[in-house]
Amino acid sequence: MPVLTPELKKKLESVATATLSSQLRKRGLNNVSIDGLQATRPDRRVVGLARTLRYVPNREDLFTTHGGGFNAQKRAIDSVNEGEILVMEARGEKGTGTVGDILALRAQMRGAAAIITDGGVRDYSAVAGLDMPTYFANPHPAVLGRRHIPWDTDITIACGGPRSSPGHHRGRLGRDPGDPAGHRGGAGG
Repeated sequence: MPVLTPELKKKLESVATATLSSQLRKRGLNNVSIDGLQATRPDRRVVGLARTLRYVPNREDLFTTHGGGFNAQKRAIDSVNEGEILVMEARGEKGTGTVGDILALRAQMRGAAAIITDGGVRDYSAVAGLDMPTYFANPHPAVLGRRHIPWDTDITIACGGPRSSPGHHRGRLGRDPGDPAGHRGGAGG
């Protein structure tokens, strides 16, 4: 499992997102950014190890066994540790609510560095008011089970295209302050 030492974290935080992306491309790694996400805290950059959650398309009979109770979504939130980034694969489905105010606040209280999802976020105003950044496709009021159900945690996923594996470095999210055009950055490597 990769180790994110305080020294490495500090180095990663000091380099521009575009520079990291360029260096990864020079090493043959081209599919390393999650593009098109919005940020609740565009002023904040994060670096951390990934914890993962995968959603699958909903089927009503499966929602009974996987959607309620202490499901994979709640297990992922309850297992995120200080400084980790919860990365969710929602298949780019914008008509979803992958996390809302209650679970986002719980992740923040557990010390999560950020939440990243390629799906929608419920309770946008409340989630945006948290100190912890959330990166998401769009606000959407959908309840769990409308389009998908939480299925697996701590497995390799494809959030927004690139692969994310548990324990891998994620980070350098948000707008690059050196970008005069103000383009949104992606989630790097």
